[in-house]
Amino acid sequence: MSNFIQVRDVLKRHQQLHQDLAEKYRQLGSRANDGRDGMLFDLLSEHQLRMANAIKSYKEQASLGVVNTFFQFTEDPTKTDAITAFTDSDTAHQQEVEQLTMALDEQLLSIYANLRETSATHEVQELFDNLCNHLQQQKIRLATDLATLPDL
Repeated sequence: MSNFIQVRDVLKRHQQLHQDLAEKYRQLGSRANDGRDGMLFDLLSEHQLRMANAIKSYKEQASLGVVNTFFQFTEDPTKTDAITAFTDSDTAHQQEVEQLTMALDEQLLSIYANLRETSATHEVQELFDNLCNHLQQQKIRLATDLATLPDL
C-alpha cells in the first residue's frame, strides 16, 4: 500500500463506502417484517445515498489542484470500529440499527475532521470542512426523519 493518496482517491473511497452502506440498508430492508422497518431501512439507505452523491458533487466541483493534492496515508474508512461493527452486523432490530447508524456517522465525521485538520492547503481544508458541515446537516435531517417515522 502506498504511503500517499490523492484527495480524489480519498473522496472516491468515501463515496464508495456510502454506496456500500446504502446497499447494506437495502438488503436489511428487503428482509424487514413490517412496514415501519421497511421505511426505516429505506430512510437510512437514502441518507447514505445523499452522502455518496454529495461527495461525488464535491469531487466534480473541486479544482484539479485540489483533487490532485496528495495526503500522507489516510485511515481506510472501511476499517474503523463503527463501520466494521455495522457491516459485520446482520441485525434488523430497529433500535440497534439506529444506534449503529449514529455511531457510524460520528466515526465518519471524525475522519472528515481529521482530513480537514491534516490538509496541507486551505482549499483542501475547505473541501473537507464543507463535507463535515454537510454530514452534520444530514445527521440532523436523519434524526428528525427518524423521530417522525410513523408507527405502523
